[in-house]
Amino acid sequence: MKKSLLYLVLFSILTMGMVCKEEPPVDNRLKIVNYSDKKISVTLSSLYPDTSLAEYYEKYGERLELLGSATSSLEVYDSWEDVYKQFISDTILFFIFDTNVVTTVPWDTIRKNYMILERYDLTYDDLVKMNWTITYPNDK
Repeated sequence: MKKSLLYLVLFSILTMGMVCKEEPPVDNRLKIVNYSDKKISVTLSSLYPDTSLAEYYEKYGERLELLGSATSSLEVYDSWEDVYKQFISDTILFFIFDTNVVTTVPWDTIRKNYMILERYDLTYDDLVKMNWTITYPNDK
């Protein structure tokens, strides 16, 4: 009887541990502010100093989309410090595209003609100095 009660308690604890599994923390302090009237898309690259548009962005590159005159967070799991530690370079490229162009123009054409609206080459320290806010267009 005592043994079966012990097994029941252990099973309950293990089951509760699986059900109450914590989600990884999310760092959402980086804000993208779109002051333009067009919908923009933001994507990242860790290939600095290579500033070309990688072939894989079309299929595998994740994009954050923002409507005109909107603000959104660019979220990462764990922290931005961890993101920067994972890369060889200390700089991350933030590419801003016109979403209409990205969704209507073939990626090869976008790459060949470098059809970006703006590119930001930012270190971790740059983001701290910018108070974790990237604005488009840059002159705001």
